[in-house]
Amino acid sequence: MTQPNRPSPEEESQLRQEEQTQAQAARLGADEAAENSPMANMDPEDFLDSLRDPDITSPEFSEIEDVLGPYLSGQHVTTYHDPDDREKLELLNMALTKRVIKERNHGRLCTGPFLEVAQRVDGRDDKSVKQKWTDDERAAIRTSLMEVRTAMQYLGINHTGLSKTADTHIETQMRRVDDSESQSRLGKAQKRFFG
Repeated sequence: MTQPNRPSPEEESQLRQEEQTQAQAARLGADEAAENSPMANMDPEDFLDSLRDPDITSPEFSEIEDVLGPYLSGQHVTTYHDPDDREKLELLNMALTKRVIKERNHGRLCTGPFLEVAQRVDGRDDKSVKQKWTDDERAAIRTSLMEVRTAMQYLGINHTGLSKTADTHIETQMRRVDDSESQSRLGKAQKRFFG
């Protein structure tokens, strides 16, 4: 019966040393990345708010923001969707995009009082007829609903967004505890040596 080739003690020592060096380099890289991260000093509540923010503000498309606001709710990030829902979400968002665009495009023959009735502004002094969306506005609507909304909903698949937020909160709390412990140890050592 032959024994498998075992490395010599020197080789084992060298392998362990390489593994320790790699682990230390990985820790240092992770620490440096955490320090340089824009979320390093962010509270978990701020992180959740930034995750929920669709970030579609634009001075030239302020009317679109008002129209799309309810469709880009931050609740999509924390809502649960099944993994099988990806295609369904994409199709629903495509249909929603077409509907939002078509709501302003009533056809070339719908003008004057007929357009006022179609847009439900007839006899109202506080509202006026809204013009068709421009090409740029239609592109912004498509991007907002088909890409941003879909991406937000994808974070709801298997509660990915919610679990990542919880992980971030827990990691932040653990780092704060570790920092306070290290500061208290440092303070104790300083008191011992410097009085």
